Amino acid sequence: MNEGIQVLGTWTFLWSDEYGNEIRRREEKNLVTNSGLYALAAMVCGELEQTCSVWVALGTGIVAAAATDTALGAETTRKVVTTKTRNNAVIIYRFYLLTGDATGTWTEWGVFLEATSIAGSGRMLNHILPVGGVTKAPNENLTVEVRITLAAA
Repeated sequence: MNEGIQVLGTWTFLWSDEYGNEIRRREEKNLVTNSGLYALAAMVCGELEQTCSVWVALGTGIVAAAATDTALGAETTRKVVTTKTRNNAVIIYRFYLLTGDATGTWTEWGVFLEATSIAGSGRMLNHILPVGGVTKAPNENLTVEVRITLAAA
């Protein structure tokens, strides 16, 4: 009998105006890195606090994501997680970038556990280079939802 676990990552980007009206939505799959898998295993064993700080990092790098990644290629800004929840075997992190926050085009994104506001800190959980990047205008809010799904393989 073969037993295994599959870890899948999905990012949803939801743009809204200053009144909360949805402008557009986009969803993409991402890469859960080796360091992310090690961190999840450490949480199960109690070696990593489940309440550790979680940050999203944005950057302008263009090198494809790889399982061995531990940092973004060109990180420029970070934002702390706003909410952490779980729905059965799905971990959900939500980040909010409000009007005026992190405006511009971002070609790479990552989630970091045990992190701080300092670029490169923490354990990289996942890494995504959204096709064409993600552009945020100064008058838009952007909700970023990252889902990590654990499933039998």
